[in-house]
Amino acid sequence: MKLFQKPMSSASLRVPLLIATSSAALALSFPPFSFWPAAYVFAAPLLYLSRRVDGFRAAAASFAAGLLGYGVILYWIFPTVAAHTGSRVQAALALLLLAAYPSAYLAAFVGLSGLISAKLSSRRSPAAVIAAIVAVPSLWVSLEYVRSLAFTGFSWAIAGYSQWNFLPALWVAPYAGVFGVSFMIMLANVVVVAWLRGETGAPRKVASVALILWLAAGILIAAVRRNEPVSSSPDETVTVGVIQPNVDQEKKWDFRYFAETKQKISRLVVAASASSPDLVLWPETSLTEILAANSLPPLWMRELSAASRVPNVAGALFEDGGSLYNAAVVINPDGAIAAAHKKTHLVPFGEYVPMRRLLEPHFGVFNNMGDLQKARGHTVLNIGTKKISAIICSENLYGDITRRFAANGAEVFFVITNDAWYGRTPAAFQHFTFNVLRAVENSRWIVQSANTGVSGVISADGRIVVKTPIFEDDSFAVSVPLVGRRTFYTRYGDLFAIICSLFATTAVIASVAVRIRKEGANDK
Repeated sequence: MKLFQKPMSSASLRVPLLIATSSAALALSFPPFSFWPAAYVFAAPLLYLSRRVDGFRAAAASFAAGLLGYGVILYWIFPTVAAHTGSRVQAALALLLLAAYPSAYLAAFVGLSGLISAKLSSRRSPAAVIAAIVAVPSLWVSLEYVRSLAFTGFSWAIAGYSQWNFLPALWVAPYAGVFGVSFMIMLANVVVVAWLRGETGAPRKVASVALILWLAAGILIAAVRRNEPVSSSPDETVTVGVIQPNVDQEKKWDFRYFAETKQKISRLVVAASASSPDLVLWPETSLTEILAANSLPPLWMRELSAASRVPNVAGALFEDGGSLYNAAVVINPDGAIAAAHKKTHLVPFGEYVPMRRLLEPHFGVFNNMGDLQKARGHTVLNIGTKKISAIICSENLYGDITRRFAANGAEVFFVITNDAWYGRTPAAFQHFTFNVLRAVENSRWIVQSANTGVSGVISADGRIVVKTPIFEDDSFAVSVPLVGRRTFYTRYGDLFAIICSLFATTAVIASVAVRIRKEGANDK
């Protein structure tokens, strides 16, 4: 039984050209290119192909397109691994495996979309028209949602993130999150294919009108927000001093450079404290010493906290209950540890090693890596009467993690990270742009402190207000509004993605059942 088989429509079909077009558009959608319109057509060549060849061939072509496109987006893993292992072979393998993972989802999407779209679009009832419009975008969202959860989750290069610099596309994010943006991107791809193929009928017309109305609404909302003030009254703000110490990753944990690192951090904290902020924000794992619950920080840290005269929120390794965590620790001016948020999402091969016993004999770099513990709970930190969150590195990749801080009462998001690992690649800026979606989803301002950059400030509607260059010592102070209201997304999370997943699953099962019944009838 060949569930996906379709004949080639023309001997002149140029599959390599469609693969190249799709992969180029995919790569152009994200930093460093950030050409947001490309996202609205990147899947169209592959969806077009799925109507011309059997599903397995279309899926194979899509996997190849994904390897090329995601390979460009995720290229930063190659120099990162090569720099820390000295092996280009291991670096190439890491890039291949990392790019292959989202490519597999792209292949599954194209293969299954070819199965369900023809069945739905051939019908004319109102229910079938609606199903035809939402089935393929829902399938895409469901696969992105699974990718964000499976194997601890990998949300890098989700389609919706490509719109970080096109604010009219983000108006749906406070309701449906980044997946709502992805849905509309894929709807546009479906419309492009329908027009290219010369399809007629209700599904194409209704989908085209829906897309036009969505874009018009976004442009109108963005125009209104552009005239809104960037800040609010002083009574509704928090002033934060941000430091970017620019500590070389090779020196960071080398005791020979500890004095140099402390001196640099001290100088920047004093500079950031000059304008009397409410707190000073340090990057992830800034401290070279391990802090411990119910213990005092090292003397130099206590003296620096006293000199700054305000709480310092410092990234540090934090020992609590016999376990070691990656944490954001609040150190008061008196030198006492007031509170800590311990990281809830760990990076595989960065903060722990999966399948350590199997991999260590073949990849020596893992022998020098320890395993941190994953924490539970999204701790809101109190600085006086102000409620803040200290989101640590990869936690900002996941909307459901970030929105829980706002649901717990956080009025502003602080993000601390150490992107020095990636060198002078686009990875640091890609990581920074994820904050745009997190800000819009929850209507919260975001302030980021990164070791080597990018540090910066993003408004609640997604505007980048401050952005530092990478690999430069820097500090600045900024006042940002506190926001207490909760968006629909803050309250209900990825409900939209869950609904899409249920609908897509139903559509796939129904399409398979129809195909089986038809083949059974033909066999008779």
